[in-house]
Amino acid sequence: MKRQWGEEEIESSEISEVEVRVEIKYLEGTRTAITKDYSAVKFDINVNMEEQERKGEQLIINFHLSINTNPSVAKFEVGGTVTLIGTNKAIDTVLAANPETQVPPILHMIYQKVFTSLFLLSSLMESPYPPPDLLYASKGKRSTPMVEEKKLEEAPRAEKQTIAQGSQQTEQTKQQ
Repeated sequence: MKRQWGEEEIESSEISEVEVRVEIKYLEGTRTAITKDYSAVKFDINVNMEEQERKGEQLIINFHLSINTNPSVAKFEVGGTVTLIGTNKAIDTVLAANPETQVPPILHMIYQKVFTSLFLLSSLMESPYPPPDLLYASKGKRSTPMVEEKKLEEAPRAEKQTIAQGSQQTEQTKQQ
């Protein structure tokens, strides 16, 4: 099966011939504000990918994704390494940017792997989550809040709660 991106045709089989291993080294989320209406929240993503090492038919890339909301409600940072194993031609195909979107297939593969972690983190933070199709949409936007989020809004919330890394240490909490 062939896909056409711009003037160049790319074999889908070349992309599937590459083994992709994503290792998340850090995942961070910060809730900067509270909002009840997630429908107005849009997501901006900044990506940094750097080649770390290339040996034969293996390429290791460091990646960093920074995802911010507009208006500022939450910020997510995720980074790690991705290892590509396959022929040099297949690896180059995965790294080549789509001329229309300027997004290479490897970026979609990385985002698919880290999305679940981002979703879980945003759920713990009670903040909007980035959409699974963020890289496909020109502007990531979530139109309606999830049913569970509506239930959370009705439930009492703890204020000034801090969870320390490695332990669940809680500062003074007050119920609303």
